[in-house]
Amino acid sequence: AMNSCCDTSKLMLHEQFSNFPSAIQGTLDSGSSGNFLNEHSPQQNVEKQKTPLKMNQPNGQKSVSKHKSELKIPPELSKKTRAAHAFEKMTFPSVSVAKLCDDGYRVVFDEHKATTAHKGRAIKEAPRDEMSKLWTMNLQNLNECTNEQDKEFAMNVTMPETSENDIKNSM
Repeated sequence: AMNSCCDTSKLMLHEQFSNFPSAIQGTLDSGSSGNFLNEHSPQQNVEKQKTPLKMNQPNGQKSVSKHKSELKIPPELSKKTRAAHAFEKMTFPSVSVAKLCDDGYRVVFDEHKATTAHKGRAIKEAPRDEMSKLWTMNLQNLNECTNEQDKEFAMNVTMPETSENDIKNSM
């Protein structure tokens, strides 16, 4: 039964996203109070939790966090903003826009991408997935990507085309 459960979640993901998401991706989520990962997400400083978090997922499943950790990206983030919780059954990880904004970042959404800027400099881009209509962010640093597909996802998202002036003008 365990396998069929996992296969269905993969199948569901495949139908929801036009690019079958790589394990290094997450969504940029303006409705999320924290950074919520799954155990396969890129993360650092993983430690056991004394009191695990409990979460109700949109599909009705209840999840309990496995451990706490930190996002690896972007490098400029404070430790507090990097703080994350990893859940076993998290279908698609999310990065909290609220946490980014509280740390002095500016996140600008448009129909094609969301750009995260710090002190007027674009540091991270999240392209919009055509099928799910969500903004997908790569959670891995480009230099750590091991395979071509991940490199491709990382390239899309770690090299903003937007110049500093464009960012300043759109604020």
